[in-house]
Order: sequence, then structure tokens, then C-alpha cells
Amino acid sequence: MKKDDFLGKPISIPSRGIAHTICAERDLVSKRIFGSIHLTEVSMDDLYELRELVVNEINDRIASSHAPEPE
Repeated sequence: MKKDDFLGKPISIPSRGIAHTICAERDLVSKRIFGSIHLTEVSMDDLYELRELVVNEINDRIASSHAPEPE
């Protein structure tokens, strides 16, 4: 195994270049980016609204996963 194999496969990051998968993930976390959302650029009011949307989505999915299948 090569020295940097534990960092994951190389991937191409648009407008950034090539990076290992682990390095790219760490970079996104350090910059607080999720998907295409740059969390540092979102206002506090919008962050609170986003949190509510996410919590509601999680609760809905949990509830529907425990619901009995329709016959």
C-alpha cells in the first residue's frame, strides 16, 4: 500500500483541482460547506429556519418508517 492510500482515492473538485476523498471531506467540514450550502454565508435567521426544516424532515421520515404498510 502506498503512503497516501489511506487518504482515499483522488477526486476532481470543480474549480479547485485534484484531492484525496478524505482531504476533500475535511476541507468541506472546515469551511462548513454542506452540499452547495456555504453555512458561514447563511444568516442566523435562515439557519434557525433551516434547522427547523431539517428536524421536521427527520421526524417525518422516522414516523413514516415506523408506520405500517398499507394493505
